[in-house]
Amino acid sequence: MAGSLRFVPSGAALVALVAGDVDEETSPALARALAAEAGAGGCRALVIDLQAVTFLGSIGISMLLDVRRTLLDHGAVTHLLCDPASMPRRILRITSLDELFAVHTSLREALVAVDGAGCRERDLGAMDNRRTTL
Repeated sequence: MAGSLRFVPSGAALVALVAGDVDEETSPALARALAAEAGAGGCRALVIDLQAVTFLGSIGISMLLDVRRTLLDHGAVTHLLCDPASMPRRILRITSLDELFAVHTSLREALVAVDGAGCRERDLGAMDNRRTTL
């Protein structure tokens, strides 16, 4: 299954909604898009929403680490969003990457962690039209 990516700005954070497989075929384009979009917007944090990810391979894990490192170099942090019983969450737990990344179970929780003051309802409902097929 091909992947897709959509960006939703939300205050100090940029939310990246990732869907489909994150593997050797999709990871390079996904990494470029995540780094470029987060860097261009000057955001403080990137929240990568993995709730619609159907496969997260080892290349996908490496990509997440590379994006995290790139954003840290630019003074931004990376948060992950995934369901507790999902395959991406199990992989993060098995690899202990859930100790490296801030992993959240809801968008509201992730946005509160980013800006500390909570998030606005309009931020949660606003959808940006920037979509990339990977």
